[in-house]
Amino acid sequence: MLASMQIRRFPVRLAVVVLALIAALLIGGALGYTLKPLPVVNDSTRLVVVHDGATSNPNDFGCIVVDGHKGC
Repeated sequence: MLASMQIRRFPVRLAVVVLALIAALLIGGALGYTLKPLPVVNDSTRLVVVHDGATSNPNDFGCIVVDGHKGC
């Protein structure tokens, strides 16, 4: 009776293809996140006035008029 041993090789080609696919997905995701476009806001500009309490007259709120609108 003869005995023989078969050696199974690891599928190197399949492992290389899977690793290349994973690397391409990671690089593409990183570049997509880095190069994403800036958000565009189509809204009017708002004016915010902050009172610091340093005025001599407490009744003077320092209101200003911008484009016909009073901002206090």
